[in-house]
Amino acid sequence: MNRKNRIICLLILVGIASCNKEGDDPTPLPTIETIKSEVLGEGGVIFYGNLISHRLIVEHGFLYSKDSSFSHKEEISLGTPSQSGEYVPEVCTGLEPEQVYFFQAFAEIENGSIIRGEVKAFISSGSKPPIIGYVIPEKGHLEDTIQIHGQNFGINSYYSKTYLNGKRASILQQNDSIITCIIPNNIDSHIFTIQTMVFDKSDSIPFELYTPKIEALSPIHATFRDTIEVIGEHFDFASERNSIALGNIEVQILSSSRNKISFVVPDNLENSLTPLKLNTQLQGVLSGENFKLIPPQVISVPECSFTNEQIVLEGENFHPIHY
Repeated sequence: MNRKNRIICLLILVGIASCNKEGDDPTPLPTIETIKSEVLGEGGVIFYGNLISHRLIVEHGFLYSKDSSFSHKEEISLGTPSQSGEYVPEVCTGLEPEQVYFFQAFAEIENGSIIRGEVKAFISSGSKPPIIGYVIPEKGHLEDTIQIHGQNFGINSYYSKTYLNGKRASILQQNDSIITCIIPNNIDSHIFTIQTMVFDKSDSIPFELYTPKIEALSPIHATFRDTIEVIGEHFDFASERNSIALGNIEVQILSSSRNKISFVVPDNLENSLTPLKLNTQLQGVLSGENFKLIPPQVISVPECSFTNEQIVLEGENFHPIHY
């Protein structure tokens, strides 16, 4: 072969080598594997998946369902992966005991298509037991909104139920660590237990209502049919859940709020000096001072009169009913 032919062959070989170098690192298609599941004895399950190549993937995780067609599925989303390799998410709640679940790894790539791993199955030991840590506020009133803080509550009230003094609570919001609910107005004790149940497992914590306090009666001295205000703290705002008695006589309540209750002095008081007892927030509390009727006062009488003659006495604070 002459020199010219050798130069041409060399150029051709260089071109082929250059083409191979440019194609050595094409973008590989993303690939995902479902490896296994690990059922935990105390509840919950760990999934094991593997990203053989994570390039182009914008979302990845696991799907699990009670049916192998995944018609009603739950999704564990782990976001965009930073590297290839094994990933291991744990599911703590939302699992029914002795239930067969099907699961598979999944990934979404940039063009919106979904790739999935092999479908596998496990028999659940149930969810992890809920753990109640604390309640905000530490005490409450009937119909107050409270927050129960803890772990393993589940994402909604389908998975868990919350009871206050045995009464099902009305759930406003819920996630795995906070349940926001309302204290029922039909509980029968001011000291009770808050219980959260996740399927067959539960946890509880003691709770109580605020203790009402009477600070003053305004006025402390009055007469029949006068309006009196009981001033204090932690009263019930619903008048039908409040009662006030002067001695043994229950009074008519006009209005109620957290710090003030108004009532009318009844006509049938048994004594002029009587203790006031308030029942509110499922508790009874006595006033520090007794309520006192203002004594009647005669201002004028006729200077003289005849036998069997009707006379008129003028004065103040007489009883409003003629007996």
